[in-house]
Amino acid sequence: MGTLSINKVNHLFWLGRYTERVSTTLRFMIEVGDQMIDGDPVDYHAICRHLIIPDIYQDAEDFCTQFLFSRDNPDSIMSAMYRAYDNVIVLRETLSTDALSYIFMALDSLQRAAASDAPALDMQAVIDYILAFRGSLSDYILDDETRRIIELGRNVERIDLYVRLDFNKHLVRREVSRLVDRMYKTTIPCDSARMKKLADVLLLPEQSHPSAKEFLDWVDNVFIV
Repeated sequence: MGTLSINKVNHLFWLGRYTERVSTTLRFMIEVGDQMIDGDPVDYHAICRHLIIPDIYQDAEDFCTQFLFSRDNPDSIMSAMYRAYDNVIVLRETLSTDALSYIFMALDSLQRAAASDAPALDMQAVIDYILAFRGSLSDYILDDETRRIIELGRNVERIDLYVRLDFNKHLVRREVSRLVDRMYKTTIPCDSARMKKLADVLLLPEQSHPSAKEFLDWVDNVFIV
């Protein structure tokens, strides 16, 4: 594992996953909010099924509020943001102050969005700060493996969400290609069988691809962290 302990690798990997979870689901929920403003029905039951989270909400408005901002809901975007923050705190000696500050500002913006009657601008600010965090990694973190582990976590989470939320298959394939390229360069322990299956997917025609359930098993369990 070189100079990185197993514990540190775990925190880096999940920092990548949680920041991507916040970013992707927040983008998705902004679109859901736009649907509601336009008067279009929102099938929040289907969203819960796709994300495999408990359907505990009273109606679409309650779903949007609780899924976005509830600190007590372990499946909420707010909870994912706090988990990203917790990982950053543990990694404060590894990551630069500049990189850390973007996560702090993203959390602050999400908290302000939760307290606002018009949260759209603060929600967009969260996305912008997470993008700035990603950009800062190249500028402020010199160790290639540290950056790569965060990016691997981001790739895994992005693929997971893209498949669950039925994003364009071209986007899924692009992220799988990035994941495969990075996982052959990392020192993180991998499940070699799942690793090969993911690489082979890129060579298969679409009609020969595995089921979503099988594919997500490969993606979510390829790294032993």
